[in-house]
Amino acid sequence: MSEIIPILDQCSIRSDADHADFLIMEFGEYLENNPQLVFPHRHNFYHMVHFTSGKGKFTIDFKNFTVNANQVYFMIPGQVHTWDFAEKPTGYIIHFSSDFFDTFLLRSDYLQQFSFLCGEAKQQVIDISPEMHGKQLSLLQDLLQIAKSTRSAKKTNTDLIRVMLLQYFLIIDQQRDVEVQPGTAQTHVARLKTFKSLVEKHYKEEKFPAFYADKMNISSHHLNNVCKNLLGQQAGAIIRDRVVLEAKRLLINPEENISTIAYHLNFNDNSYFTKFFKKATGLSPEQFRKKYNEQNRS
Repeated sequence: MSEIIPILDQCSIRSDADHADFLIMEFGEYLENNPQLVFPHRHNFYHMVHFTSGKGKFTIDFKNFTVNANQVYFMIPGQVHTWDFAEKPTGYIIHFSSDFFDTFLLRSDYLQQFSFLCGEAKQQVIDISPEMHGKQLSLLQDLLQIAKSTRSAKKTNTDLIRVMLLQYFLIIDQQRDVEVQPGTAQTHVARLKTFKSLVEKHYKEEKFPAFYADKMNISSHHLNNVCKNLLGQQAGAIIRDRVVLEAKRLLINPEENISTIAYHLNFNDNSYFTKFFKKATGLSPEQFRKKYNEQNRS
């Protein structure tokens, strides 16, 4: 299968940074250096933008958001996004590689505790409270100065950058609403994380909850209860949503054959894929593609 949506790595981004694993820039400068990044694309690194001003919209995995001051949005590797600004925005942009914290943290899954780094678009756009905004801006300004001094002095302050970036994440996490209801067993939270991680690995081949429940050594009924209690969805719906998301990502290239997309997602034939997609979205793959491309042109 040909590459559907451009995947950008750090080398694709124009900046004065030497460090392949970390980048921080003022957002206005970033846009001036990279004016071509208005088309739908994805990254192979983590990406965040902290807006201090600006108007417009941006899209993460086909969900639309309005740009506001004192707002931050996050993206994980592989997510599709684009933006359209009606007024020149200001703020900061940060990129860091998937393995930026690997040698620094004992827990390999540490970042997964942050809901805004788990790949669900509705969790990834956060309005910063006035009380927290000054503290966040101070951290970002310090990070920018440290990154600049690191480049000019040809020295390494990577661990200090990691500590400050984690501090930024923790401050945001503290102000977020508690998503898990009081009294919810932590084992359920852990199981949900395990389930979603397994779905990410196997959704193309395994589309039924029984496979995942077996992998987790629990019953399908128990897996459904965990998903319903924490997300309000059945396990099967979570698997379906992940398949549909990938289908949408692939369909936005008008030159890619729909039968090839169906095969890539492990559907036996095109008609089954079409029924599956239409049941989930209300549109056939062809209708979704046409609607998306018309909206994108406009």
